[in-house]
Amino acid sequence: MKNKIAFKSWRDINLWISISKVMANSLISPSVALKQFNELAAKDREGIKKSLEYCDVLRREKINRDDKYEWELSMFVDAHIVATEYNIDPIVVFMCANPICRSDQKVYPKKK
Repeated sequence: MKNKIAFKSWRDINLWISISKVMANSLISPSVALKQFNELAAKDREGIKKSLEYCDVLRREKINRDDKYEWELSMFVDAHIVATEYNIDPIVVFMCANPICRSDQKVYPKKK
């Protein structure tokens, strides 16, 4: 089976990882995060996204959206729980929640 690859610019990759890094409060390097993302199977990426969507439904029912701190803390905890299930860093969970490619593709930077 042929591996599917999405070539993206370093700028796009760094922006995508930076946003995820802020959400997860992670300390790993972008290259390690990208490697972990690329090692996930399409089924796992879709499972991660569905898990976060399920947690979001529960969050909307239980937490008042006006309380920004409680909302962000809940997202942070949910990401860490999902990350533990898949043995990845929480930054990769947020990368899977908002990917810059299809779920069956690996992301690699374009060569100049």
